Amino acid sequence: MRISFSILNNKAVIPEMENGILVFHSAGPAVLQPGEIKRIKTGLAVAVEEGCVLQIISWAGLYEKGVCVFPGPLVIDSSHSAELFIPLQNNGRGQVNLLQEGQ
Repeated sequence: MRISFSILNNKAVIPEMENGILVFHSAGPAVLQPGEIKRIKTGLAVAVEEGCVLQIISWAGLYEKGVCVFPGPLVIDSSHSAELFIPLQNNGRGQVNLLQEGQ
């Protein structure tokens, strides 16, 4: 499957493959309060090969903090052309700070 990325924000980070998984980063700092749902900017447009889908799920490190993709796996297909926002929900008891790459 081919996936390509277009940078829409100078703070965007192109995901790198780690153990067969693309790891996305926020395009800036974000704070999730307990119970809060927030759409996190990636600063990227994603193009997925026709006939394929990209499924976005919670990374283990976030999941351990009680943060998950809301309402479940996010599925991106070839018709998606706008900036990718990843909806996250903080199901934990404490505030979670998301930092962009390098912070």
